[in-house]
This record gives sequence, C-alpha cells and structure tokens, in this order.
Amino acid sequence: MYKYKTILILASISISFGSCRKGCTDPAATNYDEKAKKENNSCEYIIDSGGLEVPNTYSFVDQNGNSTVSFSGQAQRLDMLSEIVLYMKTANTQGVAVSATQLKNMYANNS
Repeated sequence: MYKYKTILILASISISFGSCRKGCTDPAATNYDEKAKKENNSCEYIIDSGGLEVPNTYSFVDQNGNSTVSFSGQAQRLDMLSEIVLYMKTANTQGVAVSATQLKNMYANNS
C-alpha cells in the first residue's frame, strides 16, 4: 500500500510540473507558443524598418578616410549648454525669474 501511495504522489508532482509549460505567450511575437502557460521572456519580434536598410554598424568616415564628426562643433554646443544651465540656475534665488526670450536666444546662439 505504501508503495502505491508513493508512486501516486510522485506521478501527481510530475504532472503538476509538466502542466506549467513556459514559453512566449504574446500572440504578436514570431515565436508565440499557444501551449505556453507562463511567460519566460523568450518572445521575438520582427522590427519594421519602414522599408529602410538598417546597417549593423555606422561609419563616420568619408571616402577619403576623413572623419565626418566635428569635435569643435560638439565642444561649442556643450559650452552653450553650460551657459544656459548657469543662466537657469540664477532662478534659484528668490525673486529672480529667467526670461523665455533670453533662453530661446541662447539656444539659437543669438546672445
């Protein structure tokens, strides 16, 4: 009798573990598993690139081997941002407000 109870208990445990199938439960995914009961974060999707060919890597070098990125331009924009931040911090003083027009001019590099 003890032997049959043990077999019955082991069988019910194995069925309960086997009935909880994991997989992709999102019907929009390419690997959707309709038998899956629990999500296992394995869903895969097709990304629509809008008809564009998206390269795996990007090169910022022209045909002559010259860089197409201007470091000085980047440095100027960071300097401009620092000036805008300093101006905005003046509003931390009670009674001082910043001007939207002044901020727009600073952003457009007109001040």
